[in-house]
Amino acid sequence: MLPRGYVLLKSDTPIVNKTGYEILDPGGIGADYGIQRLGEEYLLLMREPLSYPDGFSVLAVKNVTGQWNGVRRQAIIFGACFLAAILGAAAVTFSLTGRMLGALGKLERAAGEISRGNLSTRVAVESDERWGRWRRYLTRCPDRWRSRWRIWSFFWGRWPMR
Repeated sequence: MLPRGYVLLKSDTPIVNKTGYEILDPGGIGADYGIQRLGEEYLLLMREPLSYPDGFSVLAVKNVTGQWNGVRRQAIIFGACFLAAILGAAAVTFSLTGRMLGALGKLERAAGEISRGNLSTRVAVESDERWGRWRRYLTRCPDRWRSRWRIWSFFWGRWPMR
C-alpha cells in the first residue's frame, strides 16, 4: 500500500509534505475535497482549514486507486447490463411486432381479394396451441387457490371465503 499522509498549506502553497506524492494544484481542489490523478493512481485530497493561525490549512491525502477502479468497473458492468436489457427488449418487441404484422398483412391481402369479388380466398390459421393451454391453466388457477384457502382457513379457525 502506498503511503498516505498530510500536507500543511499556507495560502495554497505547500509548506510541509508528508505524503510521498507531489501535490500539483492544492488551490484547484475546491471547497472540501477533490480527486487528483497521478499517472495510474488516484488520490483523494481533503482540505480542512485551521482555526489558528489564519491562512493555514491541512490537506489529507489517501490513495483511492482501488476504490476508483472498482467504481469504474461497476459502471462498465452496469452499462453493459443496461445495454443488453435494452437490446433484448428491442429484439423481443421486433419479433412480436413482426409476427403480428405478418398475420395482419395476410388478413389484409385476403380482405382485398374478397373486396374484389374473389370469395374463395382463405387465410390459414397459424395459432400455437401451447398458448391456449397456458391460457386455460391460468383461468383454472383461481379455483385452485380458493379451494386451498378453504383448507387452510379451517386450520386457522376462520370461515372459508365464499
